[in-house]
Amino acid sequence: MKRTLSRLTSSTAIALALVAGAAHATQAPSDELAFTVPPGYTQQNGDGVVLMLDDVPFEQLFHSLRPVGWQSDGGQALTSALQGTWRFTAGGAGMHQLTFTVDGRYERDLASTAQVGVSQRTSSTVTGGAFTLRDGELTLTPEHRPQSPDRYYVRVYEELSSIGWKPSAVLFDSRSQPPNIVQYYRVQP
Repeated sequence: MKRTLSRLTSSTAIALALVAGAAHATQAPSDELAFTVPPGYTQQNGDGVVLMLDDVPFEQLFHSLRPVGWQSDGGQALTSALQGTWRFTAGGAGMHQLTFTVDGRYERDLASTAQVGVSQRTSSTVTGGAFTLRDGELTLTPEHRPQSPDRYYVRVYEELSSIGWKPSAVLFDSRSQPPNIVQYYRVQP
């Protein structure tokens, strides 16, 4: 069964469609992009399945797109957009912060707070290393374990919030089970 997600087309004139089955995207002969939704995916409205920007199927679709005629700048624009500090906050329990510098280095800060009765414990750790970007994939190579780098698909965009547009970055780990998505917000200096 095939349902149209949107009749709106982008500048590349690709319409999105949903097909029941395993997740992947294909280019149909009629310039229609068929995207397969994983079994059991239930987020629906009256017109079909709704994909949110932080859903795994959307990330799989986004990172599979290869628009005809598009030429990469070798990751220069994405690297430039990624530079700076990004933070994910897990309520009052924890924080994960990534800082990317122009020289290809990164710093990862983790902090957590746990409270039991009247006792509270706060812990933090800082690690760092080198980062590279290639074809939308961010590789973090920590100094303490260079033989085992972390790999994520990354995208940087502006998100509309109640206070205006906010720079956002998403790291998508497609290798974890289940796939993991973490959204960060830029920390303004």
